[in-house]
Amino acid sequence: MGLMIVHRGNDFLSRQLNMQIGIRASQLGLLLLLAAGGCGANSAPRRDMEPERRVAPQQAANPNPADGPATAVERKIIYTSQIDVVVDDLDAAQKRLQELVTQVQAAGGYLGRQEISGSKGYQRQSSWTVRVPLAKFDGFVAAVESLGELQRHTREAQDVTDAYADLEARLRNKQASEKRLLSHLDKTGELKDTLEVERELSRVRGEVEQLQGQLNLMKNKTDLATVLITLHERVSYQPPTAPRFSTEISRAFDASIRQLVQFGQALVLLLVILSPWLLVGAIAFFPIRLLLKSRSRRS
Repeated sequence: MGLMIVHRGNDFLSRQLNMQIGIRASQLGLLLLLAAGGCGANSAPRRDMEPERRVAPQQAANPNPADGPATAVERKIIYTSQIDVVVDDLDAAQKRLQELVTQVQAAGGYLGRQEISGSKGYQRQSSWTVRVPLAKFDGFVAAVESLGELQRHTREAQDVTDAYADLEARLRNKQASEKRLLSHLDKTGELKDTLEVERELSRVRGEVEQLQGQLNLMKNKTDLATVLITLHERVSYQPPTAPRFSTEISRAFDASIRQLVQFGQALVLLLVILSPWLLVGAIAFFPIRLLLKSRSRRS
């Protein structure tokens, strides 16, 4: 009897131990499954994120792919070039330069200024200001440098891209304000509101015209380069032939006539200046003369 009780006790302990081992094994298997699922869940987003990382720079360059590829900002630059050239024959150099200017005018440029200075016995020089399209700028400068001996050449470039973009943005805003005021003007019914909107509309239109003028001026400066040219004659200028004696007599006679005319004009101006004083003197002369005569009679 005692042996049977001991044997049953051992069987019970064995079953309890086996149950605990099974529970521990089940818990361990569940933990392994959860760990494997967590690793898979963590690794999946990483694989999904890789293409997004590769596409991100393209999206930053062009946020809306339907709009096409992104375009670079067009630079707005004002070019100014100053060229000094020494030439042997100023007349021939000017003729060649005029041909170059004609070619520039055909391309959309123009001659802004031309001046020649100098006299007999002195060095002559010719100054030109030419506005040249950017497509012809380098070629025109090279042709001018070949007219003679290059003495000086300076080139400046002023970047006005930000200022140009700012003017464009301000102009668009003012034009949008003008459209809003026009739409509001159609809706106003009272005379007071209509007059107030018209005053504001007039002010906005003035600002639009001012901004448009500034934008056109800057566009002209950026579309056409400015080239300042000075041609210096190497030797002192001498007339081709000496004037004849008859020519000198004619010049002397003409100079005498001009001086006579100037003298007559000066005399007339002097009489005009003295006429008020002469009138006052004449008015004062007669009373004084009568006073003197009366005193002489009394004496």
